Amino acid sequence: MPTKMGGSSAADDLDQAHRTQVWLAVSDDPAALVPGEYFYHMNRKHPLPATRDVGLQDRLLNFCSRASGVELPA
Repeated sequence: MPTKMGGSSAADDLDQAHRTQVWLAVSDDPAALVPGEYFYHMNRKHPLPATRDVGLQDRLLNFCSRASGVELPA
């Protein structure tokens, strides 16, 4: 959906917004049973390589912990 974060390039159909989440939650479709992937309109999408960078994930979590004061479990 268009938001301040996504801007006009984030436009989407509101009626489609929930369908992928429901499909992933309850479907027996083998395409929906793939863990740890990204989906858009019930289709698997390839994310930016940075999303799979464990070092980047750790730095983000450390930043969030420092900024919020919430200690995250190891």
